[in-house]
Amino acid sequence: MKTLVVERSTETQSVALVVDGATTARTFPALGVRTASWCVKVRDFLSEHGLAFKDLDRFVVGTGPGSFAGVRAAIAFAQGCALGAGKPYVFGIPSAFAFARAGVRTAVVGDARRGQYWVIIFNGFAVEIDFTLVSKEDLFESVPEDGRVASPDDARIGELLTSVFGERYVGAGTPLAERLAEAAVANPAALKAEPLPTYLSPAVRD
Repeated sequence: MKTLVVERSTETQSVALVVDGATTARTFPALGVRTASWCVKVRDFLSEHGLAFKDLDRFVVGTGPGSFAGVRAAIAFAQGCALGAGKPYVFGIPSAFAFARAGVRTAVVGDARRGQYWVIIFNGFAVEIDFTLVSKEDLFESVPEDGRVASPDDARIGELLTSVFGERYVGAGTPLAERLAEAAVANPAALKAEPLPTYLSPAVRD
């Protein structure tokens, strides 16, 4: 089984190639979610491993939350590659799974804008509480007392999360394709066919 995992929900974009359980990955920091050169970089990454898109068996995409443009482009990219290769297997997994850790309860918190914050709770690689939107006043109560807290939006809300959760807030993190590949192996049920971006509220500009 050859699986390509793509993640474009933030400015730090990444890909991972999983071949018979062995994973290799590449990160493209600060590339820009709207750049077309990303497709070429993924092609070259595969070529370095002696593969082309037609050789892949499955495509997995991080569905956010995050940049609407990046997530939408990643899904379209995977669907286009799968169609061209004659492989119908395209799956999505929320990008927040990149923060899940085996044996650890983790709350991932992001900025949903308009005075709201999204929260998802993982117990290991299983979703304990799915995405919810909360206000600043409800943030503390939305996370179990023994949960560590991580966020892909530290630049915007890191100070707030530190003030609310103290040492439980482990700081900034970036959803990476390699971590999504690990989560997909640990929890295959998290993969959803015919993926769509994770919509939490009406879209706003990046």
